[in-house]
Amino acid sequence: MPTYELLRYHFRSPETAAHFLQTSASHDRRQDRGTETLGISASPSDPTIVVEIVCHTDESGARPATDAPGIQRVETLALEPRAAGVSEASRGRSGQGRLAGKVALITGGARGQGEAEARLFAQHGAHVYICDVLEEEGEKLAAELRGSGLQADFRFLDVTDAEQWSRTVAHIDAGAGRLDVLINNAGINVRHQLTDTTSEEWDRIVAVNTKGQMLGMQACAPLMKRSGNGSIINIGSTAGIMGHPVAAYSASKWAVRGLTKAAAMELASSGIRVNAMHPGVVETPMVDAGSRVFAELRSLTPLGRAAQPSEMASAALFLASDEASFITGIDLAVDGGFSELAAYGEVWKRLNTAL
Repeated sequence: MPTYELLRYHFRSPETAAHFLQTSASHDRRQDRGTETLGISASPSDPTIVVEIVCHTDESGARPATDAPGIQRVETLALEPRAAGVSEASRGRSGQGRLAGKVALITGGARGQGEAEARLFAQHGAHVYICDVLEEEGEKLAAELRGSGLQADFRFLDVTDAEQWSRTVAHIDAGAGRLDVLINNAGINVRHQLTDTTSEEWDRIVAVNTKGQMLGMQACAPLMKRSGNGSIINIGSTAGIMGHPVAAYSASKWAVRGLTKAAAMELASSGIRVNAMHPGVVETPMVDAGSRVFAELRSLTPLGRAAQPSEMASAALFLASDEASFITGIDLAVDGGFSELAAYGEVWKRLNTAL
């Protein structure tokens, strides 16, 4: 019976880590030895690149090299066969999971809706890259998922920085070799009406909510094309479907719709689907669930309640999966019927009063 081990490699640079992964994978194929890259992580506060590999060895004790150039140190941990098998199943080798074998990048993935998406996608077999500026929360989530035998890594990413996007995609290419799903989930809001919104607030909201999605698609599309197909999900809002008395946020989300439709047309020939998903009233850290505005929004929702982040994640899972293989360019409102009330002026009268 083979012995399972978790080897945790610490490299000095991304280049040495990438070279090791390439040469190790080639050697494993020649030796017919089963190994699996479980996780790759890095952060601005720690220049060390950590690569975790699950391998099983026969009686000969063969394993990936531990003395390759650029390795600072290697930790070896024994695993039960059952624990190692969980990771294999999460990659879809048992045929389970709607995203089995796929690689997903989720921005704003450290908490709220993004966290729910990361959890659900990992449970359905995806190798999830959690990208966020919330480093501590993102690292903790990735570690928790890995501890459950799932595939997850954290990557610090400011979505307004094109260079950080380039480095993130290069990191994924070196580690996973493909990218199948991009969720542009990162977003911010300042609840000021038009006459109270500063120029700086406007620029920041548009930079994160709209420009960040454009930069993400630009950076990820080439790798997704090489992977054969892909699904991009741009997170909008019901504020981008109907008029909304928060000017900067609403404008940024209306722009997401146009950006999504243009990208859907441009990328269709490469097999990449691009859709927009528009949440309604959702209980996340981004909103004040106890505020008067939130109470009004919740009461105006036909289903009579706010959504949970897990409900948003389920809709995103559908769009990311092969079940949605002939769907592109759509606006999917996941809002309990809220956007259907757009024609009723009483909605906005009550919201303006609450604001």
